[in-house]
Amino acid sequence: MTMWQRSSHGHQVHPQRPPISVDLDGATPLLTLLRSELGLTAAKYGCGTEKCGACMVLIDDEPTYSCTREVGTLAGRTVTTLEAWDAMARCTRCSRR
Repeated sequence: MTMWQRSSHGHQVHPQRPPISVDLDGATPLLTLLRSELGLTAAKYGCGTEKCGACMVLIDDEPTYSCTREVGTLAGRTVTTLEAWDAMARCTRCSRR
């Protein structure tokens, strides 16, 4: 899971690790931040028009197209990517043993 907060130094990202500050224009698509800046590549660029779902992430547990969602709209929101689901699944499998 990733928590986004707007600060005077840009956007702060809290993905189950220490916060990461990124200095991006608030109009930058979330997908660009995830793939280019953070190296989280599970969400893909497909159509860019909210039709195919290749870029889907969860924002506050609601499915959202990251190709059109601007990072400036994410203050105080929780963003969950497929990478988080994969990590949770691996943790669950380990705890069952």
